[in-house]
Amino acid sequence: IPTAIRLGRLLEEFRPFWYETTVMSTDIRAPNPVARAIRIPVASGERFTTVRQIAELVEERVVSIVQPETLYMGGVNGVLDACATAGAFGAWAAPHNAQSPFTTGVNTHIGIAVPNVLIQECFDDFHVSWAGEVLSGFPKVVDGYLEPSEKPGIGVELNEKEAARHPYSEKNFLRLFEAGWERRRMS
Repeated sequence: IPTAIRLGRLLEEFRPFWYETTVMSTDIRAPNPVARAIRIPVASGERFTTVRQIAELVEERVVSIVQPETLYMGGVNGVLDACATAGAFGAWAAPHNAQSPFTTGVNTHIGIAVPNVLIQECFDDFHVSWAGEVLSGFPKVVDGYLEPSEKPGIGVELNEKEAARHPYSEKNFLRLFEAGWERRRMS
């Protein structure tokens, strides 16, 4: 906590949008003293698995942004409940997503439906090139905004034939954060 506070204070002059995961992301209450001590909004919660954890995080009303992960929170209903809980305590939600274009589709629809969704995390432009061949119809970033599919449901389609060409393995794993990821663009 003292290190997170010290770093937060050093970052204040740069006015970042938020300070994410200031302490171990499984420690529910540790972000609160950090949020109280700095002038940057604090975001946390990406590893939480229950709405109760979200409530414990925001009940002191000092953490500004919760980041429920759809895969950890029990799917769409879990994230909707997490967002509603955050909203009840005056906090924003920014659904976590470093998983896949399918999760981007799910979270984009959540963002359309939930009034306290602040922003959507999206790394889809940096996936390996074949990710777009396996999944289609997922939202794309256009002028800084995600545009949802107009297809029914989530709008993301799985090309099973293409997926079979890239079975989950060490060779075909979606290496999102390997060296140079920030310069890679999906084709």
